Amino acid sequence: MVEIRRAYQEDHDDLSIIFEANSQEIKDTYGEFFLAELIKKCQDDNNKALVAQYKEKVLGFISISNEIDLSVL
Repeated sequence: MVEIRRAYQEDHDDLSIIFEANSQEIKDTYGEFFLAELIKKCQDDNNKALVAQYKEKVLGFISISNEIDLSVL
């Protein structure tokens, strides 16, 4: 069964593999440690970083926020 849980900085290495295909473009845009910063900054009342895992293996990542700029949408 797939489990959804809070992301932790310890998930960085597993998540890096997921982002590897586009990592250079993402690193150029957001910096070398974008993923660690995203996980750390997205853990408050307005923002959450979650991972999906199956049998101890991280399969996916999502960052969600209730701070939405509707003009961008």
